[in-house]
Amino acid sequence: MNGSSSGVWYYCREIIIGKEEIRIRAPLHERVLSGLEELTEYAKGERTLRVTEVEVPDPAPEFNAEQVKRIRAKSGISQTAFSRFLSVSPRTLQSWEQGKRLPTGPAARLLQVIDEPETLELIRPRPS
Repeated sequence: MNGSSSGVWYYCREIIIGKEEIRIRAPLHERVLSGLEELTEYAKGERTLRVTEVEVPDPAPEFNAEQVKRIRAKSGISQTAFSRFLSVSPRTLQSWEQGKRLPTGPAARLLQVIDEPETLELIRPRPS
């Protein structure tokens, strides 16, 4: 790491190691400059940009205590095992099942996928 006199830190080089390749990425300022040059070319009509369309699913639904209990019961495993699977504490799962708290964000999405595996179809790439 190198520090500049202004106190801003930056990395000169970043090594990315993939399964079959090793490449060194250009410094950030070079990548930003390259992007701005491409943007200028696009604005002048000298370049076409690649467009990727993505369907973003609706936010995960809210789950009440009875629904969380039903999903766990359907799995046939204990609170402890189910909480480990969800990467939450057993106490958190208990509070969901007692209605003291509700699962939100990634936990709610994971419960949705466990309950309705076809939900994954929403994010599968579709042929163009």
